Amino acid sequence: GYRYVWDGRLQAEGINPYLMVPADPRLQHLRDATIYPNINGADRYPTIYPPVAQMAFWLGTRIDNSIAGMKLLMALAEAVIIWALIGWMRAERLPRERVLIYAWHPLPLWEYTASGHIDAVAVACVVLALYAASRQREGLAGVAFAAAGLVKYFPVYLMPAIWKRWRLALPVAFSVAIAAFYSPYVWGAGTKILGSLFMHLNAEGY
Repeated sequence: GYRYVWDGRLQAEGINPYLMVPADPRLQHLRDATIYPNINGADRYPTIYPPVAQMAFWLGTRIDNSIAGMKLLMALAEAVIIWALIGWMRAERLPRERVLIYAWHPLPLWEYTASGHIDAVAVACVVLALYAASRQREGLAGVAFAAAGLVKYFPVYLMPAIWKRWRLALPVAFSVAIAAFYSPYVWGAGTKILGSLFMHLNAEGY
C-alpha cells in the first residue's frame, strides 16, 4: 500500500510515476517518515502498476493522503462489486440472495478493505464487465475488461469467455479503452510506460 500512496502523491504533483524511482533526488520534497521508508525497491524500481491502478491511487490519495485513503477506496470498490453482482444476478434471472455468499464472506473484507489491496478495483471492473455482457452491452464490457486488465493484467484472460465470435464491439471497445487509459501517461515515457514490470519479473526469476 505504501507504493500506492507514493504513486498517488506523485500524480497529484503532476509527476509521471513511470519516469522516476522514489529515491530520485528530485522527489526529496515528497518524502516523509511514514510512506517513503516502506516503499519496496525505492532506489531500483519506478512503479510497476498499470494506468488504471495509477488512477485509483490518485483517487485514493484525494480521499485521504495516506494508507487510510487507500483502504477507504477499496471499501468503495467492494460496494461496487456487491452492487454489480446484484445486477448480474437480476440479468441472469438468478436469486439475488446468492450475493450474500460473497458479501458476508470475511476474506474480501479482510484482504480488500483492511489490507487495502488494489485487487478490489480489478475485481470490481471484472464484475462490471460481466454485468454489462449479461445485458448485451458488449462495448461497455470491453471498456470494463480493459480497465480490469490495467489494474492487474490477469483479468484479461477471462474476456474470451464472454466474447461472441465475429462480433467486434467488445474487442474494439477493449482496444480503444486500452489506448485511452494509457494516453495520460505515455507522453515522455516511451517504453518506460511498462514501469518496472520486466525488471520485477527478472528479479523474481521468471
